[in-house]
Amino acid sequence: MGRLDLVETLVPADDQAAVQGLTDETVGDWIKNYATRINLLLDADVANRATAFIESLIHQWFDPVFEGPSRRPTDVDTAIQKPRGQRNPDTQSVTPDDLGRWRRCLRRLLEAFDGGPNRGRGLKSWIVDLSREGRIPRHIASAMILVAETRNVAEYEAVTLSQAEAVAARSSWQLVLEWARSKRLVLPPECANGAA
Repeated sequence: MGRLDLVETLVPADDQAAVQGLTDETVGDWIKNYATRINLLLDADVANRATAFIESLIHQWFDPVFEGPSRRPTDVDTAIQKPRGQRNPDTQSVTPDDLGRWRRCLRRLLEAFDGGPNRGRGLKSWIVDLSREGRIPRHIASAMILVAETRNVAEYEAVTLSQAEAVAARSSWQLVLEWARSKRLVLPPECANGAA
């Protein structure tokens, strides 16, 4: 199914007239004007593997219609026809307090994992060093860094997270918690229920 065919199947019957004159050459402009686009800006130092991980999270949560394989699954209509305003509980907002708590918990998690406080290095350096030593898988280290850096942006630059940023931060924290559980790391209750 091409982009033009997909647009025609997604537009409600009342708006079909607006897409009748579209061609393969003009459908791209229609998509730009009537679809939502989300841009994520990442630090150039973020590893390709981390970028791929973040992209896969975004694809999982938002199921973008005009991105990815040219042939969409047959159930694409069910993803599009969710009632407007209905929010997935996984896309709840993430507050600076959540991020601050997750960062404190991340430090506690690393202390439990590494046998005590880290002296002389920042949190990001600590994570990178443990990953380089092969003690923390790279994708877990990337998730940890995403949580820490998102907290820094929210705290020091007073940025209100977009829905996509909130999903990436919350999902990254969940991934870190799953890894911690697999390592049998015991965390305080406020850390163990990081989804709240």
